[in-house]
Amino acid sequence: WALLRLERVTLNRQARPIKRWSVVWGSALMVCATILGLLGRVENLNLENPVPLRWSDAFFSGNSQVAALGLNPALFLYDTLKVSQSHFDEAKVREHYEVVARYLGVQQPDAQALNFKRQQPEQPYRLPGERPPNVMFVMLESLGTSAVGAYGNPLNPTPNIDHLATQSWFFKHFYVPVTGTAKTVWASITGVPDVTRQETATRHPLLTRQNTIINDFKGYEKLYMIGGNSGWANMNALIRRSIDDVRLYDERDWKSPQVDVWGISDLDLFKESDRILRALPADKPFFAYVQTAGNHRPFTIPKDNDGFQVSDKTLEQVQAAGSRSVEQYNAVRLLDFNIGRLMELAKAGGYYENTIFVLFGDHNTRISQIPHMAPAFEQLGLESNNVPMLIHAPGLLGTRVIDEAVGLTDLLPTLAGMAGMEFTSGTMGRDIQQPAPEGERVVPLVLREGTFPLIGGVTRHYLLQMEHDGSSPTLHDLASPTPLDNVAEQNPQEFERLRDLTRGLHETS
Repeated sequence: WALLRLERVTLNRQARPIKRWSVVWGSALMVCATILGLLGRVENLNLENPVPLRWSDAFFSGNSQVAALGLNPALFLYDTLKVSQSHFDEAKVREHYEVVARYLGVQQPDAQALNFKRQQPEQPYRLPGERPPNVMFVMLESLGTSAVGAYGNPLNPTPNIDHLATQSWFFKHFYVPVTGTAKTVWASITGVPDVTRQETATRHPLLTRQNTIINDFKGYEKLYMIGGNSGWANMNALIRRSIDDVRLYDERDWKSPQVDVWGISDLDLFKESDRILRALPADKPFFAYVQTAGNHRPFTIPKDNDGFQVSDKTLEQVQAAGSRSVEQYNAVRLLDFNIGRLMELAKAGGYYENTIFVLFGDHNTRISQIPHMAPAFEQLGLESNNVPMLIHAPGLLGTRVIDEAVGLTDLLPTLAGMAGMEFTSGTMGRDIQQPAPEGERVVPLVLREGTFPLIGGVTRHYLLQMEHDGSSPTLHDLASPTPLDNVAEQNPQEFERLRDLTRGLHETS
């Protein structure tokens, strides 16, 4: 009644002409209000690369009911409905349990309880020293092997990484299980491939609390650093709820200016992270996870870059070596330049000699053509999952070339073994310093995502791929000039071995 009354009074008023300047100022005010409304913020504005308000800025509380009040209820309802039902098939997991339990080395297999846990005591190959080593994960955004000189790129875009490869454990056949940054972060922390068919596992509110071997690094300071907003893909929920006592640093904690939508530059991220690490107690080891973002569109080259020089190579030259644009090529070069600066900072900071640096790509980026790679990588779609990987600790490890296929989920068990940690693992990863029960190592992959994914199992020599339901399995020789040929009949034992493992590992994940 009150609204109807107010409407009637308003409409019955005598019309008044609007002055010209009132129209101008009113229009300008409405335009500004609309722009600020779209951005959702009035502070920390970057006019060159305006960063909008993220849903995580509103969804601020650990209490889901309280946090939901900060969101538009219609949007929140829609997002909730988008979370698909689980495709977990318990019967299929039981069917493949024996194969997977043997693959993982489960000491007390129990198909009824679906026990995948195994105990790993302190290993004889633990690194020497009274104080445990520091561990630093450095995730290299959108960096695949095709862009790295050590893996054959002819343009020498990564001299620093190439040099580190000669002083490190260099992994020639390293794969992430699924492409996408959120899924790589998930697998690197949880040790389980994110095989969700819609969105990512981190976006499911019931999955954010996960077990992680990081918590078995007893007595370690645990830190996670990202240059931008940690709320993307609900990632901060996974990090805070899964890693005990973690100190999470993101765009709100940095003094450096944001350079684009991804936050501060990678170089500034390394510099500010270095200051944090130097301030830690010298007698206490740390586990730091640093997530880069610069090698991503819009491929920003920050003004403050410590003298980095942009290459003048032509579009034709960079496209012939895999890059889609000169900007993308220079972003890879800048990432490599920043890795060189990171090592210099660590040496100056006094923690280089006692730190294990783990450098890995999260996925490959879009490529043009990769004639310097074996045909299988492009024709079978492996280039998306195939990423560079180094474990660099010359004062502790020395050098080694790892020829076998290794997966992202193997990182934490391997690092825990090096650090001398006792731990219980329920993950899909294994310590690579221990023999693989299946013989030649097999890494599970998702080659095509979506409602009907294409899954695979890759070794150093072969790729088996099949539909998610196990249909249409084919075996491919990675060294063949015609890798699309199905060589299952010529290799029946390998075909059978990989077929069972590929299906079982996918269903178990």
